[in-house]
Amino acid sequence: MGILDDVIFTGLLRDYPYGIIKGAKVFVSASEQESFGLVFAESLLLGTPVVGCRVGGIPEVVVEGKSGFLVDKDDLDGFVSSVVALLDNENMRKGFADFGRRYVKERFDLKDRVNELIEEFNLLVKHKRGR
Repeated sequence: MGILDDVIFTGLLRDYPYGIIKGAKVFVSASEQESFGLVFAESLLLGTPVVGCRVGGIPEVVVEGKSGFLVDKDDLDGFVSSVVALLDNENMRKGFADFGRRYVKERFDLKDRVNELIEEFNLLVKHKRGR
């Protein structure tokens, strides 16, 4: 296919490929099932815009047209055109990377999520005591 100079096929990895993802122009996954889409959040946090399928929890992580592109799992043409659009437009990649990094930090920060959970538990306890 003539893409070996441009695409990294990692196969099964023992260690997380932070350097590969951070150095990539685009993170691409055609996964048809994802419970959350952690690898998308990690890619965005590392400053790499993404293209993925609109399945499972991926749309919760990827903001369409702002941090990456989402396509229907059977839309091969849409998938390819999304990847090409990002590869062909450095300004778009930079904008998506900047937005994606901020979005993931704000939305998925562990400390903030734990504090929200503690607040919910406290409200639940107060509610039960008030009965």
